[in-house]
Amino acid sequence: MSKRGLRTGVKRPSGHGTGRETDPLPSATGLAGQGDTLPLPAPWTPGEGLGLRSLGLLPQEYAVRSLIEPDFDAPYYLLTNQDVYAAGIDPLDHYVRCGRLEGRRPARWFDPAFYRNAYPDAAASGHDPFVHYILYGRAEGCPTSRINGPARRTLRLVQAPATCRPGGQLDTILHLHPLVLVEDLRGRLVDAVALTVSVSHDQYMQGVGDIQNLIGSEQAAFNARGEAYLHLAPAVPLMTLAADEPGKLYLHLTVNGGYLGATTAAELLDALAALSPDLPHRRRLVVHCLFGHSVDVVAAVHEALAHPDLQPPEAVFWTHDYHTVCIGHTLLRNDVAFCGAPPPGSLACRVCIYGEERPPHVAAVRSLFDAVPFRIAAPSAVALALWLRHAGLPHRSAEVVDVLRLDPTAIRLRMEGAPGRGSPGRPVCVAFVGHPAPQNGWDAFCQIASELWQSGFYRLLHLSSSGDQDLAGVAHVPVRVSPDQPDAMAAALAAVGADLVLVLSTWPETFCIAASEALAAGADVLTLECSGNVAKLVQRTGRGRVFGTADDMAAFLASSEGVRYVRARHSAGAEVGRIQLLGATATMPPDDLPASPAPSAHGGMADNA
Repeated sequence: MSKRGLRTGVKRPSGHGTGRETDPLPSATGLAGQGDTLPLPAPWTPGEGLGLRSLGLLPQEYAVRSLIEPDFDAPYYLLTNQDVYAAGIDPLDHYVRCGRLEGRRPARWFDPAFYRNAYPDAAASGHDPFVHYILYGRAEGCPTSRINGPARRTLRLVQAPATCRPGGQLDTILHLHPLVLVEDLRGRLVDAVALTVSVSHDQYMQGVGDIQNLIGSEQAAFNARGEAYLHLAPAVPLMTLAADEPGKLYLHLTVNGGYLGATTAAELLDALAALSPDLPHRRRLVVHCLFGHSVDVVAAVHEALAHPDLQPPEAVFWTHDYHTVCIGHTLLRNDVAFCGAPPPGSLACRVCIYGEERPPHVAAVRSLFDAVPFRIAAPSAVALALWLRHAGLPHRSAEVVDVLRLDPTAIRLRMEGAPGRGSPGRPVCVAFVGHPAPQNGWDAFCQIASELWQSGFYRLLHLSSSGDQDLAGVAHVPVRVSPDQPDAMAAALAAVGADLVLVLSTWPETFCIAASEALAAGADVLTLECSGNVAKLVQRTGRGRVFGTADDMAAFLASSEGVRYVRARHSAGAEVGRIQLLGATATMPPDDLPASPAPSAHGGMADNA
């Protein structure tokens, strides 16, 4: 029994005489902390005649009931208060007798705690907050809940990139001797049919995330056809470009998926120059992310791959995010709202935490593009269109290159007579996937969870490698996706029986493996209009809903529409399958062939707008 149900005297009964089947069902997944679940018919709406029990209010209580009845949201109250629903008590009677004393919300739009704190005279009046609002506050135009709560929490934490602490320390690296570096690289690279030098912001074999997974698939695809793959990552991860000091800039070297050690950028450039006559004739530079790197060093790596007797080395730059447009790589003003990429130095930039650092950052990126003739590879049409509109950087060509495909293997249907997905005997499983960061919509998920965690209609989960965030009513499921277990998240979502995955990105995502993992597991995706390629994916597949704001999504779930949606969807069935990472740069045609600027079209459910 929830603590909020103590004052009602309500227990979770095995039957309470309302004509509903109420034998408790075991937890669908056995996750600790979830407790027993209750069989749930369709969410209650007025007129369904469920035999809700009156509490026999006193005259003064009945007067309060009559006053607030037009503004009281009975379906919301029942959906978000499992103990009241299970006991079959009339929700308005319960609120008048107990709920208002316990601080429960009478409607989604009214937060008693906020109102009480904002208007101390409400408590002094002797009325509870909701009654005070109806009598006085509404006429005075008083707000009834905190506006933009998630954004306010984000603003309290936002930092300029230059003030962020580095993500590592140099005293833990294995520094290769220059002679050892040359011989190790010679032994691993010279017998290959081609060489790719790849640049990103961290060690992809150790990190967890979409870009890391794509780099892993890229390396595997090149290796499968006899090509060598050398990856460079900063020894000290940064959310900015590094200073142009080759003798002091340390890089982690990974060759064909095996960690080699660390060296300075100057020593690496010397090694590439010494090995140049013996390296494979076909050479390319692939940049996935510049953070933590020196643009001068990256340009020098491309120059070191050149040979006077060979064709110039290829160069590919991926627009996985928008760090070539702004140092705020998600284009979120103050990490809150999409800024639309105004010109650097504009008035719009002056009110942003990234505004001061943007002009020198963009100038440094331009110097790299002036030096290296990049082909632009975008993981979606959304990413390419935005980059072409706002980057303004020279490039040889620009094209969409599909990075993943979902191969359908089966149809998941609801099993009649069993408490399976979408059945009335099973709460709807709502999941947040991935790192609990503001740009991923974690704050918005916290707000949604605060409304739904007491509801018997929903089970809330967080699946990630980030650890338990200790969020009330949300069970954490540890999941780590790695090159050895690329399907770990999709398998975990299927195992817990996820019905809805919330992708609350507040920026135009260029791609999102999590959304495709949800579809592969048979779940639908709820996302926002501003989520870029995620919204396009949902619209194209018909597997989910797209909302204008996170508040609209919360209202959808809290009004019981979410429950009805899931039950209807699973009755119709949903495709499930496996995600195939396609190899990223390895799928691009050679640079000496014409590249098409138009998006390619895969069958099935490729994550391509």
